Amino acid sequence: MKKIILGFVALIFMAISLRAGYYLEQKEISYKNGTKKERITRIWMEGKSLRIENPSAITIINYGTQTAYFANKRRKTYYKMTVSQLKQMINAMVAMMKQMGTNLTPKIIITNQKKKIGQYNCTVVNLEMGNFQKIEQCLSPQVKIPPDAFYNLLGILLPEDLYKEMKARRKSLSKLGFPVYSRSTINMMGREAVTETYLIKYQETPIPPSEFTIPSGYQEKQFRSPFGAR
Repeated sequence: MKKIILGFVALIFMAISLRAGYYLEQKEISYKNGTKKERITRIWMEGKSLRIENPSAITIINYGTQTAYFANKRRKTYYKMTVSQLKQMINAMVAMMKQMGTNLTPKIIITNQKKKIGQYNCTVVNLEMGNFQKIEQCLSPQVKIPPDAFYNLLGILLPEDLYKEMKARRKSLSKLGFPVYSRSTINMMGREAVTETYLIKYQETPIPPSEFTIPSGYQEKQFRSPFGAR
């Protein structure tokens, strides 16, 4: 009987660890055309589900069903598409920029530079997309998010060339941890846009399934890709 009880307790703890969720809050500060804007972005991650929410939009991605939802909070509308459609759309946009002569060659530089961002000790990593975008990230092992959860997201949202470069460096990058700070600089048509992102809250906690559904009262709109993705 004692062995049965201990075995049952072990199964409970295993189930809890498998169902572990993560909640994060990020402060984003953007500078564009002499204007500074701030906003808070909230992120929920659990199993094969992800939710990203800022004051104007909600994004929900389910890796199990390979489905993505994009909701407009002001209009109370949302679009549904497959992950394949989303990736096609991102890669089509990159292809169009390349045709226009934009250099998007990916490059990742892991530096020896150390920083302390808030409570986090981190290592600086520089990412480049040619002369279009430069990103300084600071990765900290103090944020215990499994690499798979992070790379699932990157595989969907990053252009294919940059994702392949990051995947090739995954072992080294995973040891450094999760980004607790980033500074992205985009140059387009002679104009510069800068966005700084700080991790201000992180906790491991079970996430209710309701967080990964579109709120009630939202109307679905038909998705039509401007790039012809199907």
